[in-house]
Amino acid sequence: MSVEILKTMILAMVADEATDYQEVELINSYRIQYPPLKDVPAKTIKSEIERVIVLKQNGIDDSFMVEDIGKNLSKPERLTAFALASEVCASNFNVSDEEINFLILLKQKWDIPKTVVESVFTSLNLRYGIPKTKDRI
Repeated sequence: MSVEILKTMILAMVADEATDYQEVELINSYRIQYPPLKDVPAKTIKSEIERVIVLKQNGIDDSFMVEDIGKNLSKPERLTAFALASEVCASNFNVSDEEINFLILLKQKWDIPKTVVESVFTSLNLRYGIPKTKDRI
């Protein structure tokens, strides 16, 4: 479970093809402090980042990777992964169109309820000043 959530966070980090230091720091912070990720070694994170980058460079669609990850997560874990991916996208105080598209993909593929999406974006608005994007997601 923890590696699958990590993979989702990494996909969020590279969704806009620009890795911001805030995104890297957030993932590292969660790896150190978030109980399900505490046991994931730094070298696993590095290898997963490299794997995702290679898959994307080889033209593997995010949709395929999201479906693959989703198969290994329970419904509550998918909700957690969606929330953490959203957090990664917002960590630089901006959510790009590419990141919104990635979050929409997660929402659709994993059947994330509208109430969860609204709650997550309310939280992002309060903490990062990210506007609620009803018409975007």
